[in-house]
Amino acid sequence: MAIEQYCRVEARLRLLTDWMNEIIEEKGPSKVPPYLWGEITRAENNAFRRADSLGLSPEGRMKIAKDTSISRHFNEGRISDLGNAGRSLRTASQ
Repeated sequence: MAIEQYCRVEARLRLLTDWMNEIIEEKGPSKVPPYLWGEITRAENNAFRRADSLGLSPEGRMKIAKDTSISRHFNEGRISDLGNAGRSLRTASQ
């Protein structure tokens, strides 16, 4: 779902940017409506946030790596605890 959301906002950004470029080529930059500049800025921000959450930026990759290492750290302890508990249950039942 996150990839689909990123693709949607990236496509919107490209459509808006293409439209703006057409206006600039035909009439000049002063004829680009102010609301279009605002929509492009919002689309850029949304695309960046989505890309960041997917790890497509250096900061996003670092956050995902940090979260993964923290998760591994805590899961390894629990897995070994479960293994020890299982061994003790098997030993007790024999």
